This record gives sequence, C-alpha cells and structure tokens, in this order.
Amino acid sequence: MRYLVAFLISALAIFTACTEATQKITSENLQGLWMGGSYELDSGEYHPLALLWKFEGDTLHLREKDNKWSKQSFRITPDSLFLKDQAFPEQFFSITNDHLQWNPIYPRHFHRLGKTKNVTLNEVNALLTKSNWLSNTEELYFSTDSFFLELPKGGTSYYKYCYKTYAVDDYIFLYKYGNHSSCRDNFQFIEQVISITSKELRVLRWEEGDFREVVYNSLPRQAFNRPSDFQLCNKYLYINYPPHRYYYKGTVYNGGLYHINKIVSASYRAPENSAESGLIRMRFIVNCEGKAGKFEMLELDNDYKKKEFDPAISSQIFEITERLQDWKPGRDEHGQPIDTYRLLTFRINNGKIIDIFP
Repeated sequence: MRYLVAFLISALAIFTACTEATQKITSENLQGLWMGGSYELDSGEYHPLALLWKFEGDTLHLREKDNKWSKQSFRITPDSLFLKDQAFPEQFFSITNDHLQWNPIYPRHFHRLGKTKNVTLNEVNALLTKSNWLSNTEELYFSTDSFFLELPKGGTSYYKYCYKTYAVDDYIFLYKYGNHSSCRDNFQFIEQVISITSKELRVLRWEEGDFREVVYNSLPRQAFNRPSDFQLCNKYLYINYPPHRYYYKGTVYNGGLYHINKIVSASYRAPENSAESGLIRMRFIVNCEGKAGKFEMLELDNDYKKKEFDPAISSQIFEITERLQDWKPGRDEHGQPIDTYRLLTFRINNGKIIDIFP
C-alpha cells in the first residue's frame, strides 16, 4: 500500500480528461469489489495487476498479491477523491459501466465484479482437477499438487505456473504465478471464476486490452504432453520489465567465455578467400532452466552500419550459437532463477572469427 500511495503522489501532475461515456465518481458508484486487471507500461502493453480493491462505506480495503489486506479511509468531494489526507483530482478516475480506470503515469484498470454463481471454493478446486479445459485459444491442466500448465491451442509452447484459488465473500478467484522452476512472483492476470460445472468453466480476466469473459469446455482428464521447444518462464518478458532486456543478472556459460571460444573454434569453418569483415551480434534469452532461445542476429560492418554477411558465415554463427545450451541462469534479488537476455558479439576479419565478446 505504501508503494501505491507513493506512486500516485508522484503522478499528481498527470491528468486524463473525462469523456461523455464516463460517470462522475461518487462514493455510491465506487461501492463493491473491484478486480485489478492491468496497468499499461506503454500503449497496448499491459502488465498484470494482482490487486483487489473493496470500497465499503467510507473505507477502501486493498488486497495485495501477498494475500494481506490493508485499509484506508476515503471520501469524495466535488472535485477530488481523498485517501486519508491525500487528495487525487477527479481527472485521475473514470468509470464506464463497471470499468474503473485510475490514471497516474501508467493507467490502471479495475472491474467491478458480480458474484460467483452458486459454487463453493472446495467445489471449484475439485472440478478444476477432474478435467482438462479447452477454450478457443488454450488448453489448461490443473494438477493436484498446485501446478498449472497452459498450452496455447495449436502452438508448440507451454507455460508452467503454480496456482491457487481463494474466496473473498461470495467471489472466487484464481491466481497463476511463478514459472517453470519456482513459485515466486511472476503473477499473471487475476481471474474471477464466474461459474464452473463438470462441463464448463467461465472466468473473467484482462485479455487483449479489456476485461473479457472466457469460456472453457471440459475434456477427459489426461496427462499433459509438454512440447520440447524452448519455453519462456515469464511470457511477459518483452513487455513486463524492460531492464530484463539489458541486464544479465549473473547469466553465465558453464566454463565461461573460454569454453565458448573452444566450441566455436572447433565448429566454425571460415570460407576460403573471403573478404567479409565486421561484427555479428547474437541476442537471445536464457530461461530460468538455463536453456537458450529466441535468437536474433544483427550484422554490422566495421563502421557499425548494417550489412549482410555471406550466409556461409552468418548461418554458421547462428547455428553454433543455437547449440550453446549449457548456461547458468540469472537470478533475481531473491536468488530465484529468471529469464534474462544475453549477448554474444563475433568480430569477423576476412571471414575469420578473431574475437568473441559479451
């Protein structure tokens, strides 16, 4: 909560004009339970917002992703909302139907919830693990040891999380969090379980820039066949936390750069009579399991202008880099393995690799 207030105080100068579709904020139309959907890092780029707001009388209750509730008094004046003694101008807020948008630097989106239909938390947990669940875009598998697997329909990737369900009054929620190797952080979008039967699961979540109801049909329970393709442990890597793109956080190859040089020297064959010179930079991701993927190549001449190398050179370097699969993953501030970016740059002189550096 201290983070939320500090963040909003820093954004007091940012305003968003109300439109004809918005309602004026009043204490009455704020009452109820609101589920966090997302906040926008950039236009169309959304980060999961694992937060519940409950306006009850003149009190705002907040539930963070650590399961702890905090509360503050609030009041509405003709032009502001007050949390304790801190005022936020009415331009910070807009309500359209049951969609609340809070507008500091990064807009935050909430949805006022209807109650879960006639099902208990125990019934939800039992039904989730009795079937596989298929929507138009993905298949879900809930294991009994609290692991959750998501396979995009028709795709070759999958995402492995931990999951938990919990109840707040007459509402039931599903949290997905963690990654392939641990159950910390990396929270996905909160989902409200609207209804569940032995044949159908309905959830409400933030998806494709809005709150949407997603319907899954049950499938006969079966083992989850995991694809062997490279997997991101955090599927929001590109849009979730930009510093991951630039800081390795301890990601190293077993044996270091010395061992990489040995592998390249044993594998690379310089084309005869080549006059090709310049730099080839390989950027890729090392996931939390120490596997490398998502390779990208940038080719430059010695003046750092883009060029295209002879494929006999560039294709070899790409393929050799792909085979480097003995990485030690980077770690976060808690010591947990995470996905990180890594760079390798190859300096070429007359078709020969004369240097490799990070």
